Amino acid sequence: LRRILHDVDRALTDRLQVSLETDHRCTNLLWNRIRRNDEKIGDELKRMKTRLHEVSNPAAYRPSTAHEKLTVVGLLWAHANSEAPDAVQETAMALADGLRIEDGGVDRDDASLAAVLNRPSSRTFNRMVTRVRWAFCLIVTVRGACQLVTAAAHADEYPHFGAQLLQATSHDLRSFLDDAAAKLRTSEVAR
Repeated sequence: LRRILHDVDRALTDRLQVSLETDHRCTNLLWNRIRRNDEKIGDELKRMKTRLHEVSNPAAYRPSTAHEKLTVVGLLWAHANSEAPDAVQETAMALADGLRIEDGGVDRDDASLAAVLNRPSSRTFNRMVTRVRWAFCLIVTVRGACQLVTAAAHADEYPHFGAQLLQATSHDLRSFLDDAAAKLRTSEVAR
């Protein structure tokens, strides 16, 4: 899960960099919703890219919401932790625009259990435009994966859960995020 989170973080950072260079307006709304300081997105993406390239063992990677270690995954995690699902839906619209993913670049049925369990209360989840729904799933699944990685690192502080439940949950998160990283790396940037 940690390696996949690292892959997703790199893919998001690279994709947002390309989008920024193609048309900075596409990334501005997203950046205004998730940023934690007054840094410009271009400067911050460069710093994030450097941080991610400095990770010597992606299998030991742990995203952070701490300012000095922030990456795109950390920003999305912090945002999803502080907002209700309805507000995350608005951020998903901005993320879909920022990543410049077209509806044809993602599958309508791409979702994780975490995203379904944390869907917006407005019952719009099934009616969302495909790329926005996918972006919502990405944000919520990133949050779930980060929470699971953190819980595993502090396992002595939490109740014990059955191995099958943890394996199934981990598999669901890994499956969606692994596929998301591949889509971010291989799908064309909308013009």
